[in-house]
Amino acid sequence: MTAEYKNWQEEFVDINFTDQRLKSRFFKIIDAFAASPGKSTWAATGSRSSAKAAYRFFSNSEISKDELLDSISRATVEKIKCADAEWILAVQDTTAVGFGDRKAIQGMGYYCSTEQRGMLVHSCIAVTDQGIPLGIIYQETNTREKPKDDSQTKEQKRSRPIEEKENFRWLDSMRETLLRMPADIPILTVCDREGDFYEFFSEAADLKANFLIRIVQNRMVDDGKKIFHELRSSPVAGSMVVRMSRNPREHIPSRNIKMGQVKALAVGSVKP
Repeated sequence: MTAEYKNWQEEFVDINFTDQRLKSRFFKIIDAFAASPGKSTWAATGSRSSAKAAYRFFSNSEISKDELLDSISRATVEKIKCADAEWILAVQDTTAVGFGDRKAIQGMGYYCSTEQRGMLVHSCIAVTDQGIPLGIIYQETNTREKPKDDSQTKEQKRSRPIEEKENFRWLDSMRETLLRMPADIPILTVCDREGDFYEFFSEAADLKANFLIRIVQNRMVDDGKKIFHELRSSPVAGSMVVRMSRNPREHIPSRNIKMGQVKALAVGSVKP
């Protein structure tokens, strides 16, 4: 990069607090969490009084989550403009945050089961083509008002509009990313296999967006062949060795995996 961002004041340079004491408290909280990301608020802040001050900050009605996210998104865009990169990767993923059976927490929905409460945090992070993270472009949180309904058949789930499905967040994040990015900067949206659904491809085609997705469905490509066959028959353009950690659940030890890379397939039309 040709520019460096060394403190939180530069990350949130245009945030407007009505009270400067709130701004000072905000940066102290970020410093504490950055130094101890795995600790609770009480443990990270270091004292009872500091923890209570943090909780008062979180509950302050004058603090807008959206305003904070918009500010750091604008700072990320400025770093993207300064980055020495041919491509910017807009990497999406969802994190499930669970709070157990703490039903008194406001704003929490259902998590992975009927007993747990929590929320889903979907983030899109900008990364250079050299693997340097630049910051958050977009982030949204979702909660389930009702426990997840596993009684529906696949056909019933497919018949629902995409706007009513949880995976709509992948489309929404791609749209918001492109709205925030300067038109002259090439963006590649990267998703895991949750992004492998027809509506995403259709939306990307409409937006003329570049994307890279870990495929699940063996879809048909332009020449009438299946994508798995096309990938397996394509010449290898390069390879790299990746160290995979052990999987105790499947009794698989840690090992080195040689991964091959093929040239990207140009998919002009995708069938559901």
